[in-house]
Amino acid sequence: MDGFAPFKKHNKTCWPIILFNHNLPPENCFQKKYCIHVATVLGPKKPWDWDSFCWPLVQELIQLELGVKAFDAINQALFLLQPILSWHLVTFLLWL
Repeated sequence: MDGFAPFKKHNKTCWPIILFNHNLPPENCFQKKYCIHVATVLGPKKPWDWDSFCWPLVQELIQLELGVKAFDAINQALFLLQPILSWHLVTFLLWL
């Protein structure tokens, strides 16, 4: 998360929340087409209560780590997808 002013006058700010897939090679990891834009927090100032914005994301990431059913098209079978969250993300979310 990092804020920026979208207009020349700096009285408005935007704070995008973006996820990166670190399973990709380093040269692809931060390319725009591989980034997942989760939300944008708008406001005249920096948001002070990140919990209200990040809580739905945290709940969904916890559900993903517990496992979700996914379909393997090659083997024509369901499997349990369990992505592993980066420790940096977990530390950041606990810090909030």
